[in-house]
Amino acid sequence: MTTEDRQSELVHVSIFATWAEAEVAKGLLEANGIAAALVPQDELLFGTGSGGRRKVRILVREEDVEDARNLIGGDVQNPRSLAEIFKFTQQELNAGQSTDGIVEELVAQGWPEDWARRHVADRARQRSAGRRGEPTDPRVYVRRMGRGFASILVGVLLTVATFEMAQAAGIGMYIVWWGAILWGLVDFIAGLVGWLRHR
Repeated sequence: MTTEDRQSELVHVSIFATWAEAEVAKGLLEANGIAAALVPQDELLFGTGSGGRRKVRILVREEDVEDARNLIGGDVQNPRSLAEIFKFTQQELNAGQSTDGIVEELVAQGWPEDWARRHVADRARQRSAGRRGEPTDPRVYVRRMGRGFASILVGVLLTVATFEMAQAAGIGMYIVWWGAILWGLVDFIAGLVGWLRHR
């Protein structure tokens, strides 16, 4: 069975604004025995100006749709809905409540402890990164590393090309493309640090 065949058997149940939130929802579904897959809504809509924020669809098997929607749907009648848990966790973090205290409260409400720990840790990390204005999607940093590497490569290739031209013409001067090399190095290192922090 191909990946395309497996995806065609899955049904869309929800959409989230960020990959991090979708990962939390997927973890909740899996903690409750529901297999789930995450798929970017539309790669074409998100350019470099998106700041790493992509809408993400959650897909489950057709027989799990109702249970999945009960768990992660935004139904106000369901006190255990994921939207309310996100809101509750954010309010508690903003109020200065310890992460262990929030986890204990979620477990007391019936949420699986391993999921609660992951959820609270992700929200705390996301909150911390949000205060610094950093995107939390690790793919943003992978792209930044790629852009930095490309800049370094272009700088080195241009330097080598001017050196070869200078040698061929018998001129003792050539251009070292320091700007491209240094900018690329800074971009690559910043991307690497961000990726290590948010992977």
